[in-house]
Amino acid sequence: MALIRLLTTSPDTPHFRPTPLHVHVLKVEDQPRVVTWECNENMARAATIKQNRVAVISDGHSVARVTLYEEFSSKMVEGEAYIIRGATY
Repeated sequence: MALIRLLTTSPDTPHFRPTPLHVHVLKVEDQPRVVTWECNENMARAATIKQNRVAVISDGHSVARVTLYEEFSSKMVEGEAYIIRGATY
């Protein structure tokens, strides 16, 4: 329940600190993201592509999909459990 509460409520104050969440990573998958496009006369193609990873996490009561950016993507492994502190949306 803590995960869904974090995702659906807005903080009351700018100093809001949610409690740490214990989550389990159910699935991790790569997701390409186009950063720049190269446009010619009749065609557009991806010039720069970055790889983000998408993870499906659960706290035992609810499930959420989160994007893991490049600096954090190698730290989360499918099937492992983690404690998330200071999460904001």
